[in-house]
Amino acid sequence: MDDRLIDSIYKFQPLGHYTFKQRMIIRLLGRMAYFVLSLLGKSLRYEFVGKLTVDEAIAEYPNAIVGIWHDNLTSGAYYVRNKGFVVLTSKSRDPEFAARCAIMLGYGIIRGSSSRRARTAMKELIKVASQGLPTLFTVDGPRGPYHVAKPGPVMLSKITGNPIIPAAIFPVNAWQTKSWDKHKIPKPFSRVIGTYGEPIYVSRDAGPDEIEQKRRELQQAIEMLTAKCAATADHDVE
Repeated sequence: MDDRLIDSIYKFQPLGHYTFKQRMIIRLLGRMAYFVLSLLGKSLRYEFVGKLTVDEAIAEYPNAIVGIWHDNLTSGAYYVRNKGFVVLTSKSRDPEFAARCAIMLGYGIIRGSSSRRARTAMKELIKVASQGLPTLFTVDGPRGPYHVAKPGPVMLSKITGNPIIPAAIFPVNAWQTKSWDKHKIPKPFSRVIGTYGEPIYVSRDAGPDEIEQKRRELQQAIEMLTAKCAATADHDVE
């Protein structure tokens, strides 16, 4: 087990390559984001639709590769805090404060993106997933297209053998941004409904056709789970 890597992803990274002003801004924004998200999260009424609770589901699939839509990341971040999930973030100044906020919420952070440091980041992600840590993917991130699953989780499952768990989290009352992902920010004290689907396994010798098939399976599963959450909210209102 690579203890140094695992230890490092749950700790703040040095900010020595930033200017003094940038370091102060990153630290301040990180703490502010953590405070606001925690305050918001404590006000939300989370409901889980499924045969198992969140903790029971994590216990059953401790090395799961969980996939959700990018627009519901804010809704779910507080809900599954301190569960050890490892996430992939962009290695640039703007998201560094978000990475610090995530670490304070108990997430592990691997820095990379689809365009910068991607190969090294994927190797690190494979290492931690192979050692049994759960990972969390926003499957249509980091820049879309909106609600179109990418093959990253499928490739990680192929290499590690870990199951993909499609999941959805639905804020009943939320503000919607004008960003590419139409990001939803739940309003304080609103209901947030979550659920998950059956595990998706990818064979280690999967070729392009099977990888695309599993990507579509993941896509369809998250779509169905999101619709299930929305229907639950509508039914309760009636």
